[in-house]
Amino acid sequence: MHVVVDASASDWLTRVSPLLLRAEAENNLLLGLAAQCVEQPVQDGNETVFLRVMDGQQLAGAALANPFNLILSRQSAASLVALAAQLAESGISAPGVLGPDDAPERFVEIWRDLTGADATLRMRQRIHECRDVADLSVAPGRYRLPTDSDVPTLAAWRHEFHIEVNAAAVGHDHLAAVRRLMDDGQLAVWEHGGQVVSCAANVRRTPNGAVVAFVFTPAEQRGRGYARSCVAELTRRNLAAGDEFCCLYTDLANPVSNAIYARIGYQPVCDSAWWQIESGRSTC
Repeated sequence: MHVVVDASASDWLTRVSPLLLRAEAENNLLLGLAAQCVEQPVQDGNETVFLRVMDGQQLAGAALANPFNLILSRQSAASLVALAAQLAESGISAPGVLGPDDAPERFVEIWRDLTGADATLRMRQRIHECRDVADLSVAPGRYRLPTDSDVPTLAAWRHEFHIEVNAAAVGHDHLAAVRRLMDDGQLAVWEHGGQVVSCAANVRRTPNGAVVAFVFTPAEQRGRGYARSCVAELTRRNLAAGDEFCCLYTDLANPVSNAIYARIGYQPVCDSAWWQIESGRSTC
């Protein structure tokens, strides 16, 4: 096994897409983040490293490392050993690891043996996909795109959302993020009684699908079906516009959200895990 570091997101996608597209929803994070890197210039200090693990001439696994996380495809233990060795030799150590099923846990065990770094499980997740929205009752109110007057509220919600999903430590310009989603036409809200009561967004795109996230309803408005209706309508519109599927992540510790998405028509694809890596001994 040996690891190749590609010079650009475009080069990497050309080489790994045939593998990743075999399980497109499962690999939505790798495909979506790389596509964003192709579209948007990477700023200094926020570089992403694109890696391929090769078994001879055959692609054995794919990964990307940015300042926040190492994202893994499904791959063998031998592939993960080669990847860890390459990262250690290059002095690359992302603070988190994400990937399908037990790949992240196997990687952190290898990384611990290699560097002495400990790791903590942050969240067990599940990836779901929807190809047909169920016929559901609709909550009071209406679906619409946000306006400039909604931006302060949505930026505050995005801050709260990141706290709830345990991602508050990652630096975010919430106003800029909301503006960007709005400008791209990817953010939707549910309005009732003249005020926004919930939101949802397409946060990434894969070649054939949309990734739904930033689903948020303030605590005082929960339990009324607003998020369910907003996500269902966003999903329905994505599919009508030509996406083959929509996918999203859920926290396995939150049975309410898992049940809501199942009612909409989202079906489990695979489990996923998010680990936080602590400092180990120097690998340089």
